[in-house]
Amino acid sequence: MQQDQLKNSFGVLGGAGESQSSSSSELCDSTEPYQHHPIVWLYYGAYSVLRGSYSLVKLIIVFHALLRGLFSGICLGLLRDETLLKINNTYYSSTKKYKDPDYNKGGLWAWERAIIARYFHNCKRLLLIGAGGGREVLALRRLGYDVHGFECNSDLVHVANALLEEEGLSPRIQFAPPDMCPTGKGPQLTYDGLIVGWGAYMLIQGRNNRVALLRKMRAHVNAGAPLLISFFFRSPDARQFLITKAAGNTLRRLLGRENIEVGDALEPEYVHYFTQEEITAELREGGFVLEYYTQVPYGHAVGIAS
Repeated sequence: MQQDQLKNSFGVLGGAGESQSSSSSELCDSTEPYQHHPIVWLYYGAYSVLRGSYSLVKLIIVFHALLRGLFSGICLGLLRDETLLKINNTYYSSTKKYKDPDYNKGGLWAWERAIIARYFHNCKRLLLIGAGGGREVLALRRLGYDVHGFECNSDLVHVANALLEEEGLSPRIQFAPPDMCPTGKGPQLTYDGLIVGWGAYMLIQGRNNRVALLRKMRAHVNAGAPLLISFFFRSPDARQFLITKAAGNTLRRLLGRENIEVGDALEPEYVHYFTQEEITAELREGGFVLEYYTQVPYGHAVGIAS
């Protein structure tokens, strides 16, 4: 009796003497009218539309990636390398962020601070290629490093040196042609550490040019010196880049030009997306051994001069 009262108190249908199948049958009968209720129909109709839209969005994303790959491939196939350099130069001259004093006074990113503290703590004199508007140079000089900075965009050179002067520091950022490591006049300076500025490594067109730059930088340091580079990374089987390479190299072969590489893209400036294997190989050919690699929160790696 107590058990029956308990069942009834929790809304269990039927008494103790009724079978389980009878209870289930009555439950089904009681819910059947709701299967044709307009609100229920409306709910499931809306849910079906939602699921369909999700599939559509996924399809649009895939289509957009393929379209981006085709666009990059056609442009990289038709445009000369010097035109791509002009596109990059225009992009960085017209992007307000890199000229913004607040941005350039904002200091190092958290991951940059961690790398400097871990691998550059014994360094004093640093060579930095791709100084931009001076953010990294200013931050490193505030930390007590002697930094020689170089930048290929003349507008940003003026911005960076004006920033340093405003902060009471000597203007130490010089212009250098794209993809070049300045050697200067007289005896070659020796540095304790090397940095390619935030994302600048991926702006260098072609593996051979990147490796050549690394070798020139390697000549400025002794064995054991650290090098920091940062970059976009990619999945080895990313379809977008395969389409870019196929379209671009078809046009380049017709025009008698050197092939582009898997990973080349326009965003809108020229950039190259790397795999870990590419980074490891390029550092090795440039005279460095990969010491650290991560894709979080931004692709970056540390090489040690061999």
